[in-house]
Amino acid sequence: MYAQVLVFLPIKSRELPLFDYAIPQEMAGVIRPGVLVIVPFRQQKVPGVVMTLSEVASVPDTRPIDSTLDPEPVLKPQLLDLAGWMERETLTSLYECVRIMLPPGLRPKTTQELRPLVSQAPEQLSETGAALLRLLITRGSLKRSQVGAVMKGTAWPQAITELRRRGLIAVEQQRHLPVMHPKTVRMASLISPPETWEAGLDKLKRLELYRAVLTFLQQERQPVEVTVVCAETGAQMSHLQKLHARGLIAFNSEEMIRDPLEDLIFTPVEAPILLPDQQAVWEQIAPWLDPGSTPPAPALLLGVTGSGKTELYLRATEKVLAQGRQALILVPEISLTPQTVRRFVLRFPGRVGVWHSGMTDGERYDTWRRVRSGELTVLVGARSALFAPFSHLGLIVLDEEEDSSYKQGSRPFYHARDVAEELARRTGALVLLGSATPSLEAYARAQAGRYRLLEMPRRILGHRQRILDWQQHLHLPENRYRPLAESPEACTISLPPVQIVDMRAELKAGNRAIFSSVLQQAVDHALGQHQQIIFFLNRRGT
Repeated sequence: MYAQVLVFLPIKSRELPLFDYAIPQEMAGVIRPGVLVIVPFRQQKVPGVVMTLSEVASVPDTRPIDSTLDPEPVLKPQLLDLAGWMERETLTSLYECVRIMLPPGLRPKTTQELRPLVSQAPEQLSETGAALLRLLITRGSLKRSQVGAVMKGTAWPQAITELRRRGLIAVEQQRHLPVMHPKTVRMASLISPPETWEAGLDKLKRLELYRAVLTFLQQERQPVEVTVVCAETGAQMSHLQKLHARGLIAFNSEEMIRDPLEDLIFTPVEAPILLPDQQAVWEQIAPWLDPGSTPPAPALLLGVTGSGKTELYLRATEKVLAQGRQALILVPEISLTPQTVRRFVLRFPGRVGVWHSGMTDGERYDTWRRVRSGELTVLVGARSALFAPFSHLGLIVLDEEEDSSYKQGSRPFYHARDVAEELARRTGALVLLGSATPSLEAYARAQAGRYRLLEMPRRILGHRQRILDWQQHLHLPENRYRPLAESPEACTISLPPVQIVDMRAELKAGNRAIFSSVLQQAVDHALGQHQQIIFFLNRRGT
């Protein structure tokens, strides 16, 4: 068997940049599409990912794969296929498309290594150049970062250029994958009964301290993190090691999941009753999520602010989870992530993960592994969450789909909406686009029939009794909310009227102020009613 490997090098080729490698006998059951491998390439060993397998090689005398970095595939087949689509659509190399799909901590990086080509520094070198060359001759080849640490405060980058131009050193590019491991913590547990403590503590000083450690572990009845034991009892690691040497306690290591939601406390809530507009839309969405049904085109949910779109996202998520599938909820900004995460965690505790650029590499790596294993079935995140390793994706939601942050600003240039649509075709998932002010592209596609158009034109802003309580609390003479005819306990309010004023007409009428006469009258009227006013300026600082 042979594997077609995409090496992690920016190779410029008009053809598909895949290289054939023989699969060693001992790796026959491990090498699959999506597995990260180390392969020989020219005079070095570089990382790469297996794209396909074949019975025959396209070239003779293929070299064997050197090793694997992870026995489990890091890229699902649908992501490998999606990378090929992105390569064609964005006119970007396959390498760059695959690179953004790799999990954090496993994305290839380039380092420079400086190697001396002479054994003695010649004359007529600058002071910094001579110092750098002597350093390399003495210590051998060094990475650029190591040189910077040793020669901090000097003009060593210019010295590299000088030595390289004179042929005194060689600068070699090396590609490698950073090593990312699960986080482990050291745990302590009690392994001896209380009647053996005194014999085990014989001839030790500070017996009360040792007894406190043993008593604490007895009360916990399970392994406890070593740092917690020390903090609770005042003991040092040396004290615990003595207890371990005498057979009273045992040490072991446990994996600790780096979860940004770990310290947050949420109380699960029940799903509310759907209001008429929500129910009408839900009755259209629900059949599209039934097992075995062919997912329709993406649905554009056009709902005004406050119409209850998020509750429909939650209902759709609940249905796909009941089928053993997963849901991806995309939000445009990190600032919107906490409130969205809260809504989903309250409904699906213990099953929700979060993904955005504000997380550490360790947190994102652990979240990535939990999605791949199926432990997390709901992921809320930014556009890069599209490339999470879902096994059974059933729903993709793009909230506020018109937001410009769904566009990738560097290569490969893509729009999350288009990538989500392609990913859904490969996974059988339903794409649900939500917006109060949809983008022109999405609305035009809905008008043309490429998307399904769902509308919720009324705002549901609260329960009737709650609004009356606030009116009384704020001593308001009246409120403009009105109950729905179909559900009197729910209150709505019309969208505010919008008037566009042509300031050229104001100039012709002799008004040279920055405010139109209509605006001035509206301000005077509001102040006369003892109301408040907000002015939105079109630019910051004006």
